[in-house]
Amino acid sequence: MTSPQTIDDLLVTALRLLQCDALAFVSPTREIKLLCMPGIEEADTRIVIKRVAAAFTLECEDRHDSFVRNRVRASSEGPLIGRFLVSPVRDDDEKLLGVLIGFNQPDRDELSSRETRIAARYSRLMAASMSASRDALTGLLLPAAFEKQVAAHRRSAADATDGSILYGNVDQLGTCNELWGLDTGDKVLHAISQQLLAIHSVHADAVIARLSGDRFAIFLPRISVNEARSEADSLRKNLAEIRIPTAVEPIAPRMSWGVTALRAARHGLGQSLAAAEAACKVAKQRGGNRTEIAPEGDIGQARRSDDLMIANRLRVALDAGHFEVLGQPVNSLLKQEDERRYEMLVRIMDDEERLISPAQFMPAATRYQMLPKLDRCVISHVLTRLQEAAGKPGFIPLHAAFNLSAPTISDASFVDWLFAQVAASGVPGQWLTFELSESAAFANLAHTHLLMQRLGDMGCRFALDNFGAGTSPLGNLRNLNFSSIKIDSSLVRDLLTDTRAASMVKAIANLANTLGLEIVAEHVETSAICMRLIEMQVQFGQGYAIGKPTRLDRILNPFAQPLAKAG
Repeated sequence: MTSPQTIDDLLVTALRLLQCDALAFVSPTREIKLLCMPGIEEADTRIVIKRVAAAFTLECEDRHDSFVRNRVRASSEGPLIGRFLVSPVRDDDEKLLGVLIGFNQPDRDELSSRETRIAARYSRLMAASMSASRDALTGLLLPAAFEKQVAAHRRSAADATDGSILYGNVDQLGTCNELWGLDTGDKVLHAISQQLLAIHSVHADAVIARLSGDRFAIFLPRISVNEARSEADSLRKNLAEIRIPTAVEPIAPRMSWGVTALRAARHGLGQSLAAAEAACKVAKQRGGNRTEIAPEGDIGQARRSDDLMIANRLRVALDAGHFEVLGQPVNSLLKQEDERRYEMLVRIMDDEERLISPAQFMPAATRYQMLPKLDRCVISHVLTRLQEAAGKPGFIPLHAAFNLSAPTISDASFVDWLFAQVAASGVPGQWLTFELSESAAFANLAHTHLLMQRLGDMGCRFALDNFGAGTSPLGNLRNLNFSSIKIDSSLVRDLLTDTRAASMVKAIANLANTLGLEIVAEHVETSAICMRLIEMQVQFGQGYAIGKPTRLDRILNPFAQPLAKAG
């Protein structure tokens, strides 16, 4: 098996032919792989590329040809920041896989059609080297493809292919990024991926994947656990001999590894990956840069396995945009209202583009700290769709509500990110509500106050979600700037059969009316519940008796007709 031609290989050749000052590949998730000519400052160039990447990527979504922008300025009256060559990288289905960006400093000659032809050719080569099965930046398999290839190995082999699973995690990559910058972190990942690809020279049938940013997995067919441990130790030794330059002194990449058996008669891939991951965590806890073998019959292994596999699928789905946002209507129960209100819900799609519900992926997202990424993807997606829809004739403003998880609110960078996203989108803050559960809002009051202050100044509103399910004191409610309360679904569901639930709903409605807050009942599943809520003067309802979740595209464009299928 030969190593695949990676983005790095193609960038080197293309840069030599183009003779630009720098050449970058920008992935759909805004990861930047950058190469510079000698004498060109990489850190400064990366800053320039970051400033233009989003705009050029957005432009490439609507065009397929390579183009040049020879007079790019930071502002309309500002100086030139550079001359740029831009070429979209698309697969056979015209899906945008990334953008190739060439950069010349302002004092260089203007770029011409010669460069666009070269860029177009290398964009096609990059697209050919990439597929839905491989990571764009390393050439390694993505998690879903890793699962499929391992399964194929085991089906085709006469002995169902026993073997070993290696799970690797880069030591202190986050610290490296903070101290030396993301470009140094990228160099570390590149060095590691090259060492992993070299395994094919010894084990031609090895299956190697990048599970996420700093996590890797290897399947070695017909290799014992002890032999696999030796392979992991050899990898660590080879990495220790590599030197990555920094502003102070060179550093050597370090990795921790966990190893376990994948036995056809006893273990599934998910179980083995979970056991290897647990062993890897032990290696990191013992100082890192070491290899640990998972004990036989690891307790909790089966429980972790499904979460790990689902988490890997979720990472891929979010990175590739394989998710769908739906809106569930929130309607007034007491009076006619023109404002359209929807709570935004998300479903991810599997390999066959079937929707997977939150009940299936939320436990894994919580366990593997993916809720902040999930929340950001949903918010960014909806803001983009609202921005696009607002510019079309006949658009009726839409009020969108987003759930924010506790880890998202506690993320120190989230408020700045959200403020920038709303400002850049041009979507009025009055169109947006952010829902916080009691536990999320009150667990980190400082971050909650900051969120409400900065986004509230833009006109955004805030709802206290799942009210009545927690135990937080009412004093906190007075001290936070909520505009509405959402009654917990468990109380609404039992409204007609449990007198205590009915009393609590009535008390919450009275409290909200006294404080001048809007009140929303969740889980309104029957007309009988709806009528009882009206009697209690509950202002708004949400649930299947009010309206089912609908695709966001259909909500924004209700008169669009689905395309007829050919044949």
